[in-house]
Amino acid sequence: AGAKGACVAKLSEAEVMCAKGVTDILITSELVGPAKVKRLVDLFQSYKEIRIVVDSEEGAKAIDTAIGESGVADRILTLIDLDVGLHRTGVEPGEPALQLAKTVAGLKHLKLIGVQGYEGHLQHLHGFDERRRACLESMKILVDTAEAFRKEGLQIDVVTTGGTGTAEFCAAVKGVTEVQPGSFLFMDTDYRN
Repeated sequence: AGAKGACVAKLSEAEVMCAKGVTDILITSELVGPAKVKRLVDLFQSYKEIRIVVDSEEGAKAIDTAIGESGVADRILTLIDLDVGLHRTGVEPGEPALQLAKTVAGLKHLKLIGVQGYEGHLQHLHGFDERRRACLESMKILVDTAEAFRKEGLQIDVVTTGGTGTAEFCAAVKGVTEVQPGSFLFMDTDYRN
């Protein structure tokens, strides 16, 4: 059905998945702080298919520096995490996002490949029509940002988004390349309802 790779929310989940043979992984939350950055670099030394997200220059530069100091020659695949309405993580759309993307593209050990936007605030919105309408607003922010990056000459191949409650809407949006539904595996009663 086109499913490949895996998304994980935390570095510890990526470590377990890699140890069990799943290495095409996107870590969907930012990794900040020296301890987590070191663990990421240790993991990246063995598993080069890992993809990460960043939402700040400071976080991106810390990872870049740590990879450089480790002696790893490869560049870690990196996406800009964009705030599409959740207001939990992600850089603001517009100029802040563009500046971050340009910074990441200029780093030696990170390779900019795309954007991520998670509309988590909509996952359990019960009204189908309202959830769809609000989701499409978030998707417009995401795909418009990806296109703005491309117009600036940045290589954007991945536009990833979606959760269980919105994946069907996200997958139908032109410009979205992948969706990340995860809790569908458990299909709790709130999603069923």
